[in-house]
Amino acid sequence: MAATSLTDLDAATVTAVLGATPLGDVLIIRSAALAALVLLALAVPRHAVLAPLGALALATCAWTGHAGAGEGTLGALHEVSDVIHLLAAATWVGALACFVRDGASRGNDAEWVTVLSRFARTGTLIVVLLAVTGIANGYLITGPSGLVPASTWSLLIAAKILLFIAMLGLAAHNRWHLVPALDTGQPGARARLSRSLVVETACALGVVALVAIAGMLNPS
Repeated sequence: MAATSLTDLDAATVTAVLGATPLGDVLIIRSAALAALVLLALAVPRHAVLAPLGALALATCAWTGHAGAGEGTLGALHEVSDVIHLLAAATWVGALACFVRDGASRGNDAEWVTVLSRFARTGTLIVVLLAVTGIANGYLITGPSGLVPASTWSLLIAAKILLFIAMLGLAAHNRWHLVPALDTGQPGARARLSRSLVVETACALGVVALVAIAGMLNPS
């Protein structure tokens, strides 16, 4: 079905995939979670269940990528590692979106500093989780050697790592230089911090795009 064009699909094929394959189960769970998320968000925009529903929908991506192709204990470990990686990345990207929004709102500088400072420890944990699970995922995909032939997949992963390093540099600069500058009221600090967060967010979106493409390719 994966190599079939949309025009060639029929109801019988779709029903068979959804009702009799692991992929079908994943798609049903993801669709149900997203539908519930949208409906609940329209009714109660700040409901506490929105985040878990989004996390559930995102977690299902682990079963439709490289992690889903594994078997046995290593396959299960790969899926768990991938879920943690996805959720940590989503938390970082979501936080960046909120920070960029707050920076554009021209609100109270002290409140913004408080929000950014509170996220610092969470951000450190996110980076650790991303690094550990990223290394684990790479090992489980490439094997003990950690090497893969030069390919489109390996180039995309290399580009992803470079963007991740850039994000780390920007995040460190924000935390140790720009946020303290804003806290002490230095002229132009808010504008510099806002620009830095926009660039960091752009890098994050680049990572998401690269991963989306790499996830559909054969590593070898």
